[in-house]
Amino acid sequence: MGAKDRIRWINARSYQIWEQSGRPDGLQDEHWYQASAEWDEAHAAEYRAWSAGCDQQHGSARES
Repeated sequence: MGAKDRIRWINARSYQIWEQSGRPDGLQDEHWYQASAEWDEAHAAEYRAWSAGCDQQHGSARES
């Protein structure tokens, strides 16, 4: 998934959080950060696997 997918998902999720919280004013940043953290946690393993594959394919930067 790309950056646009991430942003779309975070937008939708932060809106859900806002609704579930009773639609309070002034908490949009907190809802955004919570949604972003949920995305990052859910995709951390996927990113690590991708990153490891890149390191194997192109050589790790640490080997230089």
